[in-house]
Amino acid sequence: MYKPKKPVKKKFAPVRSRRKNARNIKKILLVILTLALCGLVIFGLIKLSALLLGLGGPNKFSWKIKNIRIQSGSGDTDYEALKYIGFEEGAALTRADAETLENLLQTHLKQAAKVSVRRGLISKDLIVKIKKHTPRAAVIYGGKTRYLAGTGVLFEDADPLPAPSLLAVEAAGPLTGDALPKEAVKLIEEAAAFKEAKISKLKLDLDKKTFSLELQTPAFAEMGPWQNAPQKLKTLAQILQDAQSKNIKPPYSVNFNFYHYGKIYLKPHQ
Repeated sequence: MYKPKKPVKKKFAPVRSRRKNARNIKKILLVILTLALCGLVIFGLIKLSALLLGLGGPNKFSWKIKNIRIQSGSGDTDYEALKYIGFEEGAALTRADAETLENLLQTHLKQAAKVSVRRGLISKDLIVKIKKHTPRAAVIYGGKTRYLAGTGVLFEDADPLPAPSLLAVEAAGPLTGDALPKEAVKLIEEAAAFKEAKISKLKLDLDKKTFSLELQTPAFAEMGPWQNAPQKLKTLAQILQDAQSKNIKPPYSVNFNFYHYGKIYLKPHQ
């Protein structure tokens, strides 16, 4: 007896599952793409708003100052900066005005390493940010103590940024402008890094380009010309060590004026 075969049922479940997963992935990608586009649009609108309101756009666009905020971390610097701000609350300000004020403050505030003047996008405040120099040394020149910036600029500051164990420097001789020569700045940095002996004071002759050291030992070192300062400092450390091992009592002086002849003199300090 012949029995017809039952038709084999085709299994479509795996195919339908793959199609469903693909649709879900497309939906997720579409959502991610939509969010990314929204973010770009918002970012673009913010930038466009900034341009139109004077942050980087044409000079004819302006905004009315709602408030003036100076951020320097120092009340004295805030007060000094305020003297150069000729705008009042409610005044109209353009991008060109902001740039002019920024350059003015950068020129006159010697303690400022960087100045930025901008408009608060939401608050409409005039925001003046002042980043101050970190002093490298305290320099006495012309009877006045000022601070040395890494650029060589000497600046006054009633409230300088904290700097551990500032080196005391006494400078004499002609000085052009408000900055020390690059060679002098390099020398000061090398002396500040000299840890083998505690320096009480570094004396600079800007005319003859020579230097000397007063040490806490106590001892005095006439170091000669600025050239070869690192090697001279290393040699000085060795001399101090030898003097201690030979039980030579301070105070005494060390003379490097004949260093280029290979001679260094140590004698009781007078």
